[in-house]
Amino acid sequence: MRLWEVASLAPRSQGLRERALPHLEDLSALVRENVQLAVRDGCEAVFVERIGSSGAVPTLTRVGGRLCITATAAGLVLLAHAPAAVQEDALDRVIPRYSSFTLTDSVRLRAVLAQVRTCGYSVSDRQLSSDTLSVAARCLQGIRPHRSRQRSAAMNTYPDRPTAQRAAR
Repeated sequence: MRLWEVASLAPRSQGLRERALPHLEDLSALVRENVQLAVRDGCEAVFVERIGSSGAVPTLTRVGGRLCITATAAGLVLLAHAPAAVQEDALDRVIPRYSSFTLTDSVRLRAVLAQVRTCGYSVSDRQLSSDTLSVAARCLQGIRPHRSRQRSAAMNTYPDRPTAQRAAR
């Protein structure tokens, strides 16, 4: 962790966060909920930015924090677009259960990943805690979609399903 803290102070590590920050701030102002930016490191989602909104639901994420890639909406987006070998590695592991809603079955998770690739976003409904729902979409680097590379995923966390549905409109 200390290595990440030191590295985060280096100018090169600021590129992604600096480029994403205005968009994350706009998204946070629009939905009035927490917004996080995550990148994939192996089979974990690492949160590199977090914008908290006053009155928003408390979350388990923090800048520099890691969570199992299958348990968050951002992680599912990152995993859905990861190389096949990474997906297999993540799904072959024992998947921790954070709540009674956490998906731990690799067959169901493969179906979820296919759906994420088809629709372009992910929903994690109470997988980390019984009172939160998160929605994430991938962030692309580049101007032309067919030549863009995924570097990160942006995620919003909502206190419940009706709030998430209102924000999606």
